[in-house]
Amino acid sequence: MGKKVFADTSLGGGGMSLLRKIQRRSRIGQSLRRKALAILLVAAVPLLPQQVVAEPVSLSGSMLSNYYYGVKAEGADEAATGGELMVNGCTFPSTGYLSAGYSAESYATGNSVTFTGDSTSFEGSGNSIRGGCSDHFHAQDNAITFSANVTYTNSLSEEEICGGDAGLKATGNGVTIDDGVVLNFLNARGRIYGAEAAYANGNWVAVLGKVDVTDGWVELAGACGYYSASWNTVTVSGGSVKANIFGGCSEGSVSCNSVIVTGGAEVAKGKEREGLPNGISGGFSMVNSAAGNKVCISGEETTVGSVAERINVYGGFIYTYGDLDIPCIGNAVEISGGTIAADIFGGYALNFGGNGYAVVSNNTLWIRGGSDTINLEESNLYGWGGEGYIIHSNNTLHVDNWRGTVKSIQNFDRFHFTLPEDVADGDLLLQVSGTASWPDGTLATIDFAGDETGLEFGDSITLIQADELTAGTLCADRVVAFLDGNPFAFTLSVDGNSLLATLENILSVPSGSSHLAAIDRSYFHGIAAAVAGENAGGDSISRVIDNWQFGEAKDLGRFLWFGSFQGDKVLMRAAPVVENKSCHFNVGGAVEYKSYHGNFLTGVAAESSWSDYDVEQSLGGGGGKVRHHGANFFAKQRFASGTDLALIVRGGRGKVRDDSGTDCCRSYDGRSSYHGVQGSLGRQFRISAEESLEGYGKFSWNRRTRSDLPTAGGGELHVDAVNSLRGQLGLRYCSELKVDGNIFCGIGFEHEFDGRIGGTIGATALPKVGDDRRNCGFAEVGVDRRISGRWVLSGGIRAMAGARDGWSGGIRIGAAF
Repeated sequence: MGKKVFADTSLGGGGMSLLRKIQRRSRIGQSLRRKALAILLVAAVPLLPQQVVAEPVSLSGSMLSNYYYGVKAEGADEAATGGELMVNGCTFPSTGYLSAGYSAESYATGNSVTFTGDSTSFEGSGNSIRGGCSDHFHAQDNAITFSANVTYTNSLSEEEICGGDAGLKATGNGVTIDDGVVLNFLNARGRIYGAEAAYANGNWVAVLGKVDVTDGWVELAGACGYYSASWNTVTVSGGSVKANIFGGCSEGSVSCNSVIVTGGAEVAKGKEREGLPNGISGGFSMVNSAAGNKVCISGEETTVGSVAERINVYGGFIYTYGDLDIPCIGNAVEISGGTIAADIFGGYALNFGGNGYAVVSNNTLWIRGGSDTINLEESNLYGWGGEGYIIHSNNTLHVDNWRGTVKSIQNFDRFHFTLPEDVADGDLLLQVSGTASWPDGTLATIDFAGDETGLEFGDSITLIQADELTAGTLCADRVVAFLDGNPFAFTLSVDGNSLLATLENILSVPSGSSHLAAIDRSYFHGIAAAVAGENAGGDSISRVIDNWQFGEAKDLGRFLWFGSFQGDKVLMRAAPVVENKSCHFNVGGAVEYKSYHGNFLTGVAAESSWSDYDVEQSLGGGGGKVRHHGANFFAKQRFASGTDLALIVRGGRGKVRDDSGTDCCRSYDGRSSYHGVQGSLGRQFRISAEESLEGYGKFSWNRRTRSDLPTAGGGELHVDAVNSLRGQLGLRYCSELKVDGNIFCGIGFEHEFDGRIGGTIGATALPKVGDDRRNCGFAEVGVDRRISGRWVLSGGIRAMAGARDGWSGGIRIGAAF
């Protein structure tokens, strides 16, 4: 369940300065957006630019000029391609600008700057190094490389090292700092970016050497995009970095960026900067969204932070202000090795005011076991964090085949434990040396790492043991794990400062008990709701043609269009679904003909349906959603004798999202198709000139195809195809109105011949759902009226009792053309 949280945003003078800086950057971003739109028009001109290529340029010794280029293209139809700038032991005493390829109005592609040999130093201010630069267009596949044994020193300047710089778009650009390279930023402020552009996608920075700063700060980013940054990467493998690291950063959206720290790398805390997250961020966005970004830390010898200088790690980080809800969703931190002293957040948001919320949801923190050693004894783990108004949900801690100690656990909406293969009775998985807490409604699930387990029924393991445990309520006290397709049930309980899981045999519950019935039936909540929704959709189109007013001679051969809406609220007594609320829309057209035997109607209609269902607490509670969309073909013959014969052929596809079940891990998302047919036969008897009585019978068949649904608990639910067979008998009285139309009322009886649901969970067959209470009676009343000769309006309501208990009502509007 999502929650709105207000945290103190009082940041003092520094906080107000930060807010003003964010607002100023937003104004700068708006100016850049206007500029980029103009650039799009300019950039459309050089569709086939002339390539300007130069011979490699080598620099060495003391440099006096401020600007050095490998290739320079200044014309609107000139692209800078393949420029090479090689720097060997240079000293740049003043403001320096190096670019292997520069294009003022067109592409900069495949250019490179390479630092080799002896040491290189910059002693001026405002230096800039570019692999390739396109002022107004696209920079692609440009690179800067610091080769082995180079010592690079920047003592005074604000330095920008950027693989590709573009006014519009940058892709495939990067910076490489090889093993043995040392980059010293003594009193400098350094930015090392794979790329910088309005749209920056697929750029990178790779560090195998050392990046350090004595008195200043360094930013390391896969790319910086003004509008968006996606699929950019920073990799630190075996190197040493003292900097703030971003996979991607932007004033706009950031998505699918990553930071990888591996191979014995050392990452130390960089100097804190106002207005930027300090530490490591998979993706950082100022006033926009962060989605799908990731930080991965692995390698037994890898270190991130220290006890003396702790570091922050964020999967995704956003600043927000204003009246829009801004998401920070689907970000992750994955740890499979290393010694880490950090505050680790799946997602983080700072909300600085307005009516909007920061939506921090579906972020994850993975701790994966295996051969690498993981040391988190000095780390605090957070599912989400931030300040201001925040909505949070489904932020998850995954403890995967690992035992260890952490400093604290806070702000997780869900826990998932994958038990080690050698887990045994009395084992402790996660020791917390400080506080562990979780909010009410937290979801807990369990899985097995291997194909077998030494646990026996009645064994108990400690999932979390803390010095201080503040436990909110779990969403259920029972979860199910699957081993080789078979279900194993665990009972969860809080004992003092420990969260315990005790294994019980799911099949040992006495037969016929309500608890076992709930287990058996809970698998099929969503499927039964889907079948009920599809049947109701068929009834909806059936009522359209049941109530169709056959027109006068002037309507014959004309196109008749219609739209209908039907709403239902039905208590299902013959299935595991307790209450189903649905709405159905039909839009279609038909043509009416005069035949030898009477009037003939044929047409097609598109169908769309939405259903929400709720499950009573005795069956585990919860509920879910069903959606389906399809098409219908229909035909109806009204004979001169008063006999009606109708046929409907239908088919479509639907999806189910089930969040019910007794153990919180039965939820699933599934898609399946359906098809069916309905036939009806009726006869109208005249009582008087204005009154008639109609008797009818209907037979409906609907088939929902087989579904294979992975469940949240780790198993796979195989649902057999469901055939729903229903028969209906009814009697309807009609009375013509003084105006053009009639009113009607009627009663009827329905029997379901089949509709039972069966399947397997893993290798375990589940009992079919359904019982003998499949009879339903109903009463209805409605009105049909022709308006102004062309328009037809009809509506009605039906009350039901028995296996289906509730009401259904709808309206239809149509017109002839």
